[in-house]
Amino acid sequence: MKKNTLLTLLGWLILSTLYLLASLWIQSRGFIDLEAYFIQYKIQNLTRYDLSFFRTFYFTEPALLFLGSYAFSFVQVIQPSYLINALLMGGLSAVLIRKSWLGDQKQKMLGIYVLLSPVLLFAGISGGSLALYLVFYFSFFSLVLRYIRSYSVFHLTFLSLLLGTFLLLDRGFLKLLLMLIPIFFFVGFGKAKGISGNFFAKASAIFRNESQRRKFFTGFFSSIFLVCFIPLMGIFVFLILNRVFGGGFFYFETSLADVWNSYSGRFPLVQDDFMVWRAISEGSLRYLILIGLVSALSVFLILDATRGKSAAAVVVLALLYVISETAADKVQNLHLNLLSMMTGVSLAVFFHPTQSKTLPTTRFLAYLIPFLGILLEIFYFNQTVSQKERLALQVIQQPGETSRAASIRQIQAFFKEKGKGRILSDDAIFYPELSQLPADWTWEGHFSPDFQHALQQPKLYADYLLVTKPDQLLHLNDIVATALDRLDYHGIELPRKVVYEDDFALILELN
Repeated sequence: MKKNTLLTLLGWLILSTLYLLASLWIQSRGFIDLEAYFIQYKIQNLTRYDLSFFRTFYFTEPALLFLGSYAFSFVQVIQPSYLINALLMGGLSAVLIRKSWLGDQKQKMLGIYVLLSPVLLFAGISGGSLALYLVFYFSFFSLVLRYIRSYSVFHLTFLSLLLGTFLLLDRGFLKLLLMLIPIFFFVGFGKAKGISGNFFAKASAIFRNESQRRKFFTGFFSSIFLVCFIPLMGIFVFLILNRVFGGGFFYFETSLADVWNSYSGRFPLVQDDFMVWRAISEGSLRYLILIGLVSALSVFLILDATRGKSAAAVVVLALLYVISETAADKVQNLHLNLLSMMTGVSLAVFFHPTQSKTLPTTRFLAYLIPFLGILLEIFYFNQTVSQKERLALQVIQQPGETSRAASIRQIQAFFKEKGKGRILSDDAIFYPELSQLPADWTWEGHFSPDFQHALQQPKLYADYLLVTKPDQLLHLNDIVATALDRLDYHGIELPRKVVYEDDFALILELN
């Protein structure tokens, strides 16, 4: 037992180190993750300004990534979110590889998938919240499958705790409860004591007998209540705190600058025009194709009779949930944070104990499916609408920076060359540029107590203005640029000159 534990810990350390080195390598080739910059910037603001840790944590999404990264913020050589992702995926991969080594033929072959899957690799090296989602979905569906087998209140309690934790990752978790309701309903027939036969025979006997019918619905609703209790109490506490901090209004429930892409949902996508999104989701099957590319393992499990009907039903529910979330104008959800649900449920089902024997036909597919899954996921990264996901594959194939990444590094180089000074900027847009500046530089942004005053009288608070160009999509969201236009409109003179310009931003020096 101790030997197996030591081997797992050693594998965790080795895999985490490899993920971390891979993340440094991909960054050196031009990859950037704005979410990682955002988390680093929020942590940095705690030391730069007199900010409450609670308020900063409360208004940061995903809060779980912020908390984890904050714990590793003492590491200065790398952004902390990359480190926590490497540790999370290193641990998950080590556990899965150990299970595959000890498992049946299908599970042994799936070890290759765990090591080489583009989705798992991207989760470990990208620096965003994908690793947290992937670990959550794997844990969530593993508990669901164990409950279906054992009917244990213990597993229901852990499901409730897990969903309560997920509140810190995504407050839209309540939709996951809708997926559990049909599972609890059909499990209720299996839990019925003293009744044998197939599903229809049990259902007929339960609904004919008043006592059995009462026991059935009591167990069904009590299961729902038990799972919902902790997450709903978490929501309740959240709303109370929100009302206290919001001065009687739910003003801070979705606060400005609490999410890395809060100003524009368009920014993380490849498409620049909103109408293109609608064309993708409503005028074609592309969103279904992208879902299919990361669902090869899931489709195989639906058809694999050796895993049982319950496992197939759970996979189908997950697939329907993902399709519903990405349909119509929800194309913004068409990224791996949501689609990783299919990877998570597949891994949970594959590594869930089964007593069925592997059939010769499925044994042959066991050799094929891991490689097919890897190949289809590579195609996904070629076709994705997410800039970050597509950029990861592009810089692996050929190093190169996007115009946004080049702008970030050139602006940082400009300010570092100047030595020190004061900057006025909308930091909900320019946090990547500001987060990497030396301590000699100060700036006024959303977290600064003098931000509103600086917008009215910039020269008193800043030496430089960092603003978006007028032809950029985010220009109308740029508060500093808007304030500058307002001063010009009212004829208030503010002497300035352009000292830096690129495709994305302008740096104005105040005279």
